[in-house]
Amino acid sequence: SEAVALEDAALVEPTAIAYRAVGRLGDVRGRVVLIVGAGTVGYLASAVLSLVGGAEVAAVDVREANLERLRPLGVRQPRADEVFDFVLEAAGSPTSSSYAIGRLGPGGRLVTLGLSGTSTELRLDDVVINDQEILGAIGSPGVWDEVISLVESGTIRPSVLVTNTLELER
Repeated sequence: SEAVALEDAALVEPTAIAYRAVGRLGDVRGRVVLIVGAGTVGYLASAVLSLVGGAEVAAVDVREANLERLRPLGVRQPRADEVFDFVLEAAGSPTSSSYAIGRLGPGGRLVTLGLSGTSTELRLDDVVINDQEILGAIGSPGVWDEVISLVESGTIRPSVLVTNTLELER
């Protein structure tokens, strides 16, 4: 649409990836979701959860600036002993994956979309004993129309992530 800023349009694809990952969590309305990794996709997942999903969001990231950017969405930091029914891992490091699994409570669901290119130790006995689910999410099939509508309506403004623009020469 002509009414959508180019900066918002440019970020529809990562918004769709975040939207699909959030959808894989299931019904989170009224629940607390932990986001591990508050970069581009983690920020967008937090926005989807807060603005559309009706969830409370807690987030962790190694960069304080990423967490600061989440504050206007009402995102908080988790308490030291807090475990979660829903965790979304978006950082893509072995450390973040281990952290995400460690914060998943009994009966909880972890959706991971961060790729690290390395192995992460996972004790499957713990997953079985705690009746947990671990799901992957890659890409954004089947969500484009919904995401475009959310961006067109201004419900989600991914352009807040844009820090610089460059003019292209002709």
